[in-house]
Formats: sequence, structure tokens, C-alpha cells
Amino acid sequence: GMLEVSTFAQHCRSTWPGDGPRFVGLGDLSYSSWIPARTTAFWAAYGNDTVARYFWEESHSGRPLGSVESLLTLAQFGKAPSPQAPDLPPAKVFRGQPMAFLRTGWSPGDTLLVLTNMQHQAGHEHFDRGSLIFEFNGEALLVDPGMGFYGSPDAPQFRSTCCHSTLTFSQRNQLATRTPHETAIDGFLTTSGEHCPGNAGGIDWVVADVAAVYPEAEEYRRHLIFIRPDICVLCDGVRAKEPEQVELNFTCLGELSESGPEQFVSTTARNRLLIHSQSMDELDWRMSEFKTSLPDTPAYRLVVSRSTPRQTCNFLT
Repeated sequence: GMLEVSTFAQHCRSTWPGDGPRFVGLGDLSYSSWIPARTTAFWAAYGNDTVARYFWEESHSGRPLGSVESLLTLAQFGKAPSPQAPDLPPAKVFRGQPMAFLRTGWSPGDTLLVLTNMQHQAGHEHFDRGSLIFEFNGEALLVDPGMGFYGSPDAPQFRSTCCHSTLTFSQRNQLATRTPHETAIDGFLTTSGEHCPGNAGGIDWVVADVAAVYPEAEEYRRHLIFIRPDICVLCDGVRAKEPEQVELNFTCLGELSESGPEQFVSTTARNRLLIHSQSMDELDWRMSEFKTSLPDTPAYRLVVSRSTPRQTCNFLT
């Protein structure tokens, strides 16, 4: 249990450089916090967790633990093992709380592709199942918007499904996350090896069943294929209970422009993210600008949809 929690936290570390270590977009934690000192100290002291000791030394060693709940940890901390940096695999799937992490490393600037499909969150949750985060070459090219001030008029939009890189029916939200839903990762294949950066040309394939959080859907599976080092393929298959307007949403760090028929480019300070979506029918699209929780960092939204409502549809991106 404790080891699994610690391992999960290691995988949730962003590779987008900032003022220090921080989480990827997971609910309200998005890019705004990291594991507190008392938690890393506890894992190191009582779990003999060498990576927890590494994280404590990295971020908190200059400050005393300084809280009542840390006194017992402090008494035990001298027995904690020596620090050791994480050795994470190139591809990792968690099935109890369905998440997939595909990476070239865990340090700032490394590539990280995250698929979120959690069954349950206890609080501070977002409507973000099936969503992607893509961090590459020092930037989060597909970005989670994070969370603004709780009392602001924008707070509901930060949490909304349409502001995450996943699928919507007429821009409506998924079902609430405090009730467990039977989302799953029911397929996983990797040829990337056991150690980062992974085998050159390695392929990782994840299949996520996301239908349980969409009341409109009979079936929805998202296939994610990562072709190292920089190609991501999505295949979205949807069968609705009745004809629906189905959309793919992409929340990008860079400003968007059309680069060709059904092709778009998001341009950042360091990168260009090319997005090419296709379907059997003609596609409509629109763009808009929103926010992220980071100062002076807007998000740019691309919405791609079938031109007419359909009961069954497939997208290849």
C-alpha cells in the first residue's frame, strides 16, 4: 500500500520545468503543488523509501519539519535510508485507479504522456477522464488548465470536461467523480523496454474504456499509441444511445492556427505541436482562448466535431 502510493506520486511528477518539482494535472493539484515535507519524511522514515528520501533532500532539506504530526517522523528520520533517484519504466499502467504514464525520463525537459481515467477521486476532482497531458522538450504542449480561485466565476470551467483534452457530447460534462465509475484500462502493450529513455522507435499502446462517465454513451474506447520519441496517435471509437454531436477537445499551451485541411498547429516558444484529426464525415472545428492556473499562461482550445450528429463515429488523430 505505502509503496504503491509512493510509486504513483513519482509517476505524477511533471517534467515541465518550473520553480521546483510539481504534479502533472490531477484535479486541483495541477502544476501548483508537490509532495509536502512531512509526507516524504514519513515515507522515508517508516517505509524505508529511498526515493522519498531523495525527494525530501531535493525540496525540503533546508527547512525543519516543524509540525506536531511530524514529531514521531522526526524521531525516526535518522534511520531513513540514503536517497536514491527514481528509476521509472518508459511505460507504466495503474489499473486500480486507471492511469497510464509513457515517458523518456522523469527530469525537467523529458517527454511525458499521461492518460487520466480515474474511477474515483475523493475531492478536488475534475471532469477529466480519458484526457491527455503531453509534455515535450520543456513544455506542456497538451496542458491541463489546473484550477483558478475557488470563488471565481471561472472555477466551474477549469473543472469542466471541455477544457481537458478528451471527448464531449455537445460540450457537456462527464458524470461527477466522487461516485466511483467503472472506467478502466483494458489493454496495454509496450515494446519500449524496462528503463528510460526507452528503446528507440519503441511503441506503447494503451486502451482506455471511458464509457462509464458518459450518460450518452453505450461504448467509448480511446486507443493511445505513442511512437517514440514524438508521435502520439489517438483512435476514438464511440457508440451513443442516440444521435449526438460528438467533439474532440484539445487544450494547448501554444496559440493555434489552421495549417491545412483538418490540420492544425499549436506554436509555443520552443515547439510546434501538429494536430491532424480525421473521420468518415466532414469535420467542423473552432478555436478559443481560456486560462491556466499559472500566471500569464493562457490555454488555447481546439474543438473538432462531426458536421452532423451521429450515433456511431470514429476519430483518428
